[in-house]
Amino acid sequence: ILAAGHDHRGAWYAAHFYARSVNGMLDRFVALESRDLFHIVQSTVKAALYLKQKFGRSHGNLKPSNIFIDGAGKPRRSRVMVADPLPGEAREAAAYELADLRAVGELIYQLVLRRKVDFSTGWVILPIESSKDWTKLFEKQTPGWLTVCNRLLDPRLSLERYTLEQLDRDLVRLKPR
Repeated sequence: ILAAGHDHRGAWYAAHFYARSVNGMLDRFVALESRDLFHIVQSTVKAALYLKQKFGRSHGNLKPSNIFIDGAGKPRRSRVMVADPLPGEAREAAAYELADLRAVGELIYQLVLRRKVDFSTGWVILPIESSKDWTKLFEKQTPGWLTVCNRLLDPRLSLERYTLEQLDRDLVRLKPR
């Protein structure tokens, strides 16, 4: 982030231009290695946490089309930038954080499957169970990733049960070796 601030429209920031997006990766069915997926997810969570700590509310609008990756190399070696936070004040903090937690769960799920998923249709059956896609990507860490993803996608998720800070700590334990 080159500059950030807050005005009558809400929080804003300025950053470098990034040519790649997670949305484009999903359009092209890009298969990521676990270290690349981890870096994208962790960077996205850190961006939401930055806004929460700086402005009293998180992003609120996380989606594949506004998560950008610089350069042409492996994502793990690139900067990840998140654009277009929802405007708003601290009074929207709880709703924005819950939306961000859900969006990270959707992000993980889509990156593992290497395709876009319309979660509004209700066809995703929870809890998500282990499959070849999950075990091939995460190997021994599959149970941990499934636990986190299922927690984030749980329709009963509440901030009393799980927060961005807890997700950030859980991701540290899931960092690929």
